[in-house]
Amino acid sequence: MIRYETLILASPEIVSQEEEQLQRMYFDVIKDFGGQLVSFERWGKFRLAYPVEGNDYGVYFLARFEVEGEVEEAKLVKAIRDLFAIKLTKNILRNMTSRLDVKKGLSYSRPESLEGQPTEHHSVKSHETKSEKKEAEVVVNNSSSSEEAQA
Repeated sequence: MIRYETLILASPEIVSQEEEQLQRMYFDVIKDFGGQLVSFERWGKFRLAYPVEGNDYGVYFLARFEVEGEVEEAKLVKAIRDLFAIKLTKNILRNMTSRLDVKKGLSYSRPESLEGQPTEHHSVKSHETKSEKKEAEVVVNNSSSSEEAQA
């Protein structure tokens, strides 16, 4: 028996119907390779360390499955990647499939989700060039000098 897990990062706008479709299509790929789904969990919404495809937040899912006997691992991982890249490209931002040690348990420590908390919207700051900064300093300095001269 070989055990795998896939960590999936989905768009923060994913709705329950799309989640069900994701789980159903994922299960079908696993079944095609003679495997069975052990778990499919929604971890929840988290703030990302950096924007991914323009999103500051994402919804994580953790799926675990087992495959009996020998399977061509490269074909299995490619089939999962193709599922996300071709059929579910609108909702899936990133994914990663890893082989797990069968001897170790399936326990893990899940971080606290931001689900239900209000999201912050940050505006994108423009990057000033050195010459723009100097011009701004000159304007500030000139206005300070003229204010002092008037006093």
